[in-house]
Amino acid sequence: MNKLKLTIAAILITITGAATAQISEIGQASFYADKFDGKTTASGEVFKQNKMTAAHRTLPFGTVVKVTNLDNNQSVTVTINDRGPFVDKRIIDLSRAAAEKLKFTDKGTTNVKVEVVSLPEGSSVEQAKNQSSTPAWPGKKTAETDVIAPAPQQSPTERQTAVTEVKTPSNEYYKITSTAIYPKGYGVQLASYQEAANLVKRCAEIKEKIGKDIMIQIGDKNGIKVYRIIAGPFESREKAENFNKKLNDFSGSFVVTLE
Repeated sequence: MNKLKLTIAAILITITGAATAQISEIGQASFYADKFDGKTTASGEVFKQNKMTAAHRTLPFGTVVKVTNLDNNQSVTVTINDRGPFVDKRIIDLSRAAAEKLKFTDKGTTNVKVEVVSLPEGSSVEQAKNQSSTPAWPGKKTAETDVIAPAPQQSPTERQTAVTEVKTPSNEYYKITSTAIYPKGYGVQLASYQEAANLVKRCAEIKEKIGKDIMIQIGDKNGIKVYRIIAGPFESREKAENFNKKLNDFSGSFVVTLE
């Protein structure tokens, strides 16, 4: 019986590995500038240059990918914990440690193949494929239109700022009502930002998408102010978890305790 269980498990692992390996893309890789060491990433984790991590536009946080430098066939495995890069043709931003293993720190960018090794719990292959074919920032213009393409080693934060500076044909207006609240229970964190510039528009988009009230938590992460968009409150963790499972457009969302 135990031998049968082991055989079934081996088959499942083989099937899962084969399926995720089908999720791959080819493009350019860049790497973070040293000044972003210790900053908070889009997932809420602190970025460290010596860790094997990377930023991707759409893959769920926690996804493990194999990155191969097509110029020298060197490979490295990293975990996605941030969003970016926001420059056309660039598909992944790596930590310096990962870039050094791929041997392209002297050039700034290189041609790579990115293959999904494993997905985080709760993420399906089909969801990841759909996300990887969807632009990370719908409606934004790329660096090849009105935005000046940034130099190598710029961070996703800098590139995101560059994208928001695209000239638009008209102004946008939002009606804002701000009330201090003291929620209890649980919430679902949908996004986090270090800059408040995109917060208002993103809140309007998210509220319309999920059809539920949202709140902004202004917190501090290692001395850096962070704005977190949270859906809720929910009176129990179970209700928050059930709501989170129904979300299709927020791959990095997770349940938090409100305090």
